[in-house]
Amino acid sequence: MERDWDEKVSAFFLEYVKPQGNAYTPDGNLKFTAIQVSARLLLEQKVFESKEDMRTQAMIDYKVVLPETIFE
Repeated sequence: MERDWDEKVSAFFLEYVKPQGNAYTPDGNLKFTAIQVSARLLLEQKVFESKEDMRTQAMIDYKVVLPETIFE
């Protein structure tokens, strides 16, 4: 189940950002810190109006819940 979550969350963020370097796990998913940086960047650049807006879009597109720890 965790792997499925990692894949879905990575796919969601990779629609918007393409991190470079060591942002990826050996499986090709984004590391948690890269997900956090991506979420922050998308909010700063106003791609999403709020955390709730981002969460809603992730649920619509990938049926995945973005936990609060992503936004810390």
